[in-house]
Amino acid sequence: MYKNYGEVAESIHKLVQKFLTDKQSQAQFKSIEDMQRVLENFPEFKKNERNTTKHFTLLEEMRKKIEARNLYQVSEIEQDLVAGKDNKKDYYKRIIEIVEDS
Repeated sequence: MYKNYGEVAESIHKLVQKFLTDKQSQAQFKSIEDMQRVLENFPEFKKNERNTTKHFTLLEEMRKKIEARNLYQVSEIEQDLVAGKDNKKDYYKRIIEIVEDS
């Protein structure tokens, strides 16, 4: 049900790629029938454009919040702590540095 940030970013990347492919295919027509097909699909195209823009904007806002809260660094510390790589006092120092920098 829930996806992590990487999975969301990948899904939105695929959505953007599909939108760009659709946009490119709709821009190319060689006959009256092709032009008619584009015009018939235009409302759906605009809907997809709004949907893609909305999702991309949400992803960008998430990225800004993640960076502002140093969540990448905190996540790295959490992973290292679980793996038990370093001395636990070093983790405490790193966390204090992150909190003080925020």
